[in-house]
Amino acid sequence: MFRRVHRHALGLSLATCSVAWIAGRLAGMGAMDDAYITFRCSRNLANGHGLVYNIGQHVEATSNFLYAVAIGLGMKLGAHPEFAGLCLNFAALAFLLYVLCVEAGITDRDALWDARRMSGIVWAIAAQPAMWVYAHSGMETIVFTALLFGGFLAVARSMEKGIGGAWAGLWIALAATIRMEAAAFLVPSCAFLFLYSDRGIRVRRVIVTALLFAAIFVPVAAYRYSFYGDLFPNTYYAKVDGGSLALAERGLVYIAQWFGTTLPAVGVMIGAVLAVRRGDDFTRRRTALGLVWIAGYMAYNIYVGGDYFSFGRFFVPVLPVFAWMTPTAVEFLPGRSAASPDSAVRQRFWRRATTFFVIALVWNVAYPLNGLKYYTQIELVNAWARIGDVLRKKVPRETTLFLAPAGAIPYFSRLTSYDSLGLTDPVIARRHVELGEGVAGHEKADYARVRELDPDLVFFFIEEPGVEVNLVLNEYFEMRERYERGELKSDDVIEKPKSFEARRDTTFDFLFSTTMLAEYDLMELRYLHDRALFFVKKETDVAVKQAFVRVERPGAGKVTAAKKSSS
Repeated sequence: MFRRVHRHALGLSLATCSVAWIAGRLAGMGAMDDAYITFRCSRNLANGHGLVYNIGQHVEATSNFLYAVAIGLGMKLGAHPEFAGLCLNFAALAFLLYVLCVEAGITDRDALWDARRMSGIVWAIAAQPAMWVYAHSGMETIVFTALLFGGFLAVARSMEKGIGGAWAGLWIALAATIRMEAAAFLVPSCAFLFLYSDRGIRVRRVIVTALLFAAIFVPVAAYRYSFYGDLFPNTYYAKVDGGSLALAERGLVYIAQWFGTTLPAVGVMIGAVLAVRRGDDFTRRRTALGLVWIAGYMAYNIYVGGDYFSFGRFFVPVLPVFAWMTPTAVEFLPGRSAASPDSAVRQRFWRRATTFFVIALVWNVAYPLNGLKYYTQIELVNAWARIGDVLRKKVPRETTLFLAPAGAIPYFSRLTSYDSLGLTDPVIARRHVELGEGVAGHEKADYARVRELDPDLVFFFIEEPGVEVNLVLNEYFEMRERYERGELKSDDVIEKPKSFEARRDTTFDFLFSTTMLAEYDLMELRYLHDRALFFVKKETDVAVKQAFVRVERPGAGKVTAAKKSSS
C-alpha cells in the first residue's frame, strides 16, 4: 500500500500502541468471556481435533474463522492464546494508526504539531476507549477492523490516484473470513470503483476486484460448509436468525445510544455531510465513500439488533473511517477556525476542541453501560476462570457441564460443556424465538435442553453485586419443600416467585423447575473463596460430588464451615 516507510508516522503509531499495551495491563483490562470460546476452539485445532468447541461435535461456535485459526497456530507454537490475541490486535492497531497518520499527512516532524492533521488520530485513540478496550479483549474486533479498513483505503486511493482499487477485493475477503458481514462491503467498493474509474477500465477493475475476493473467500466458505454443514456460524442462528422488526427497532436504539455516548462522531458526521454538499469534486467523492461505509455498518446494526458488549463493539470497524474523515470534516464545521491564518484564532479553536475531546472521553467511560459494565464483566470472567481451574483439578475429565457463560469456565475446566444460550449448541440456536425484546445474544436460552443432554453439572451462578443470594436460596428451599410434600408434580409449570417477576434472566426460571427439584441437588463448589452454586446430578459419580458441599437453608452456617474444613 505504501512505497516507503514514513518513520514519523511509524514511530507515533508504535509509541501509542506501547503506551496502550502497558496502560491496559495496569488498568486490569483483559480477555472477555466470549474470547475464551474462541480460545477453546483454537486449542482443539492446535491439538488436531479441528476448530470445534467440543471434540467430535462439528459446530462452528466461533464467528471469527481466520482469527481463530491464527490463535490456534500461535498455540501450536507454544503461545498462550491471550498473548497471541494481544499480539494480533496490537499489530492491527499499529497498522491502523500508521495508515491514518500517513493519510492525514503526518509524515514529518512539523506535521506532528499540525492540530488539524492530528485531529483524526486524537479522535481515533484518545477519545475512543473502544479501540484500546478491544485490543486487550482477546476478541477479533481490531484485527477485523484493520482488514476492513484496508479495503476501504484501497478504494479511496483508487479514486485519488486511479490505481490499486482492485486490492479492495483482497482486503475485504480476508476480513470476511473473520466476520462474514464484511462481504457486504464488496458491493459499495465495486460501485465506487465503477463510478470513479476511467471508462475504458471500469468494468475490468470491478471484475478483477470480485475475482480477488472470490479467490480467498469462496474456498474458505466451501471448507467451512463441508466441515460444519452450515453456511453461517452457529452464533448467527442464535443471535439473528434472519432478522425481525423487533431486532431492527433494537438496532436503531443501539445506534442512537452509540452516537449519544460518542460525541465526536456527531460533529464528524455533520462536517462530512457539509463537505459532500460544499466541497470540491475530489472532497465529495472521498467523503461520500466514508459516509456510505458508515451507513453500511449502521444498516448492519439495524439488521442484527445491535450488540451486548460495552463501548459499542459493533461500531469499532468504522472508527478508523470516522478518524480518516475528521480532518476534512473539521474544515466544514460551522464556525470553523482550524485553518485560520491567525495563530491566536487557531489556538482558541484547538483549546475548545481539546476540552470537548476530554469531556467526550469522560462521558464515554463513565456511562454505566460502558466502563462499569466492562469492568464488572472482567471481574466475573476472572471469577469464572477460577471456577474452571478448580473443576479441572478436582472433577473427573468425563464430567459434563451445562451453563450460560460458555467461555472461561469451559476453557479452564476442559470439561465437555453445553451452552444454554445456543452460541455453541445448534439445537438451541435453531429454536424459534421472537428476537429483539431481550438482551442481544441472550434470547434463545433454553434450560429444557437439560433433559436431553443429561449433564452431570449445571452452573447456576456466582455471588455478585445485585444478586441477593439468601433470598434466592430461601425461595428455592420453599419450592423444594413443596415438591417433597407432593404439592408439585414433574409436569407442573412452577410460577416464578414474586421476587423475580421483573427479571428477564432465564436462569431464575430454571432454578424453580421440577427437573432441578427431581434430579439435581443444589451444591456449592469447594476449594474456592468465591461462592459458586451448581446443580449436581443426584446419580452422578461420587468423585464428582466430592468437589462440592451441600447447600443448606440460609442461617444454618453449614456451607461456610464445610468449605473452610475442606480447604
